[in-house]
Amino acid sequence: MQNMEGRVNRFFLRISISMLALLILGCAKTILSPAEYVKWVEEEGNGLTEEKKIGDLVFELQYRPLDYVVMMDTKNMNISKDSLEQRKQQMSGLQHFVLRMRVEGFNDDVLKYNLTNPADYESRVKYFSFQMQNDLKLIDGKDTLYCGVYSYERAFGITPYTTFVLGFPVKEKNQASVGDKTLLFDDKILGAGPLRITISEKNIENIPQLKTVN
Repeated sequence: MQNMEGRVNRFFLRISISMLALLILGCAKTILSPAEYVKWVEEEGNGLTEEKKIGDLVFELQYRPLDYVVMMDTKNMNISKDSLEQRKQQMSGLQHFVLRMRVEGFNDDVLKYNLTNPADYESRVKYFSFQMQNDLKLIDGKDTLYCGVYSYERAFGITPYTTFVLGFPVKEKNQASVGDKTLLFDDKILGAGPLRITISEKNIENIPQLKTVN
């Protein structure tokens, strides 16, 4: 009887060890070289970019991890761990996004879409340059965060989309989970109305680890 119980116990022990190993492997992050990491972040299928269409207007939101922001800033594809951590420390305190806006089937500057008179164009330039920042918020977990860094990159008809670089404060440190990140845009000029685009917690947690030169 004792031998039977011993075999049963050993069987369940092996099962437990196997399940634990699978769990650890499942939680392990993929490690990518800087070039691979940059490519991964920019691939739409990885969930860091979400799109929302309202009428003819198309809004595209990309979440940019801090490692990616550092890589884009330094242009160093052989960055050391110490250099990466030092630059991240300098740039900490913000979470980074890019919002792109375009009009489906319209290949000119978004500012020129459905203009009724020339004065509307100047109103749109003014709004995008100085006022739109006040209409942007980020719902991050239980926090509502206001846009702290804002840059409007005018296209001047070179590209069919308009780009906004956004930075929001990092949420309260006592909140352990990442949480979904939802951009709220209360548009005042193009008639898109209140806009919500969400980058899911699952996709953010799935971001690979950046491999550095030791």
